[in-house]
Amino acid sequence: MIEFRLLDVIEHVAPFDAQWYLETYADTKLTGLSPRQHYAHFGHFLGRGISAEVANPIALPGLANALSRKPVVSYCTPIMNRGADIMGTLAANLEANRAVADSLEFVVVFMDEDHETHNWVRENFDADLTSGYLRMVIEPPLDGWHFGKAKNRHKHYAIGEIYSSLDGDNFVTEAETRQLIDLARACPDGFVFHHFTGNWGDGSSGRISLPAWLYREVGYDEKMMPRQYDEMDVLLTAMVNYPNIPFARIKADNHGFSSKRSREFFESAGVGNEIIELDPVERCLPLNPRGDTYVGDDHAMVAMTTFNQGACFLKNATDPKLRDKYLGLAVQGRHEVVDTVPKEKILGTLFHSSGNPEAGSLEVGEDDVCIVACMKNDHNFLRPFYEHHKALGVKYFFIVDDGSSPPLAETLSYEDVFIFYPKVGSFLTAKGLWMEGMAKAYLDEGQWMLSLDADEFFDLPEGFDTFPDLTRFLRARGQETMPALLIDLVPSPDVSQEELERVETEFEEIFSHHVWVEDEITQDYANYGSVKWAFGPYAELSWRLDTRYHAYQTFDSLRKIPLIQFRKGRHINQGFHTLHYNDGTPNPGPEIWDTDLVLPIRHYKLLKLFSTAARERMAAMVANADNSAYHARTTENIAKIFGTGGEEQMRRVLSLPSRPLAENALRALCPANFNGDSSS
Repeated sequence: MIEFRLLDVIEHVAPFDAQWYLETYADTKLTGLSPRQHYAHFGHFLGRGISAEVANPIALPGLANALSRKPVVSYCTPIMNRGADIMGTLAANLEANRAVADSLEFVVVFMDEDHETHNWVRENFDADLTSGYLRMVIEPPLDGWHFGKAKNRHKHYAIGEIYSSLDGDNFVTEAETRQLIDLARACPDGFVFHHFTGNWGDGSSGRISLPAWLYREVGYDEKMMPRQYDEMDVLLTAMVNYPNIPFARIKADNHGFSSKRSREFFESAGVGNEIIELDPVERCLPLNPRGDTYVGDDHAMVAMTTFNQGACFLKNATDPKLRDKYLGLAVQGRHEVVDTVPKEKILGTLFHSSGNPEAGSLEVGEDDVCIVACMKNDHNFLRPFYEHHKALGVKYFFIVDDGSSPPLAETLSYEDVFIFYPKVGSFLTAKGLWMEGMAKAYLDEGQWMLSLDADEFFDLPEGFDTFPDLTRFLRARGQETMPALLIDLVPSPDVSQEELERVETEFEEIFSHHVWVEDEITQDYANYGSVKWAFGPYAELSWRLDTRYHAYQTFDSLRKIPLIQFRKGRHINQGFHTLHYNDGTPNPGPEIWDTDLVLPIRHYKLLKLFSTAARERMAAMVANADNSAYHARTTENIAKIFGTGGEEQMRRVLSLPSRPLAENALRALCPANFNGDSSS
């Protein structure tokens, strides 16, 4: 990493002239690197100059010595618009550690445009900057503060054997430094060290140290919430991946992994790294110490802790049951995040800046329906998806782009479509969080949101022409949610090969049928866990339309609850199959089907089976099942459908009894007519 270190040290002594460098060394353009990057990677090692006045930087007084320093510890401090913090601690930290200065470097990375503080550092610490004892790097600001992203910035700059985190308001004593150096010498093969004293709010809980190679390999998880449990995730992930390295901590009754959840994880996941307990040494309270209840007093921080802890345990667990357990913990956390983070902050917490309207700035009527969705690629669906639902009266479309290539905004360039790019979470842990976050930003409690995927096209029940017609009716009879049936569409039994070659672009015409099985429902099907949970006595409704079960004996719930009034405490399920409540309201059961109205969803999932290109993509996903973004059962079902020969799998679907969509029978479905209890 030495090349990244050079520029901040050299530029403090003599400014780098980018234009001069570009004009003087013509090969710079060939690499595609900026002049600064080119010099860092190549120019320095070729002995090149940095300006017309400085043809040989190494000849500058003291620079050779600064560049030859080999510190043991890099104290790494990220700063973003907190100049007062570093002004209050930097001088004290430098002076306190001068006796061991040859073994140290203090690396301050500013991610802001606080020129006043930058100049203050240059003017007051010239000698330390020149010697390399202190290093200052200026980087572009973050898109909102995020501890993990900020602390990862030092990967490019720290050159000590040991990475040690040091927040801007933290003090570090010589005794602490010597303790850390002694630990490093005692553990040459690696270690992780949590500096937590056991006292919350004293600035020690966020301080960790580990070998620089391990810091660069593991690093902070940038998918986590902006704060809370980030440092514990680094420690735990390192321990799980390197079970032979010891975990060092300060002797105390309380330590970072003292919580019941952490202890349960260590036991169930078999984390058994050696523990080294170190005696407390002299230390100083931070510039702005907080009370020991500062986390518990902030409900949003508690929620972020729950989410990050669940995500940490999930990624470090291998047993499927454990993974399900900790996915549930992350889901609990995401629900709490939506409920506790204020409306005006929710977009900045979850998404990159995008130029979309501010939270609460859009006019949405009480009967309007807004779509909230999460999509990745599926570009062939996008325009038909928009045009179909816009024709049904959808007011606005709020869509998360989960890494599409090309970006969805290039296809969905409509004034009423707003695209968001997540900066926390993953599809598995945060799909619902992203969608509810958008809803919270733009909807008031009691307004309608419609959740769906790109390959799902809603139709309305008979008697309704637009969604506002339907929601007006539902509101009048006091109904806040509405069930829907997921119906896999299929081609006609005599579909031609020529038609299948056009299936990606003409799917609405070619997928013109739906399965309808008249055979008597089997008890094995009716009593299967997911069917019984979703439909109960209405299992026949699912049986008639369950294409994937009849073709492949897989169980994918056809039940959805996608149309709901947004309110605190009510949360959507990952696949929209149910609703979760954390305010004491019972979660919905099979009684949702005791109704005369249901939303039919035309589902084009099986397009991926009948399209050669899409089938190959799904087969690749099956081959990489260990990294699946779906729940375990969904991943298993995908493998059954797409993991074997395409011709046979297509034949199974086409051999099922089906009806033309044009008969319009789906819009007339009355779920109450399929109640097995009432008909028996």
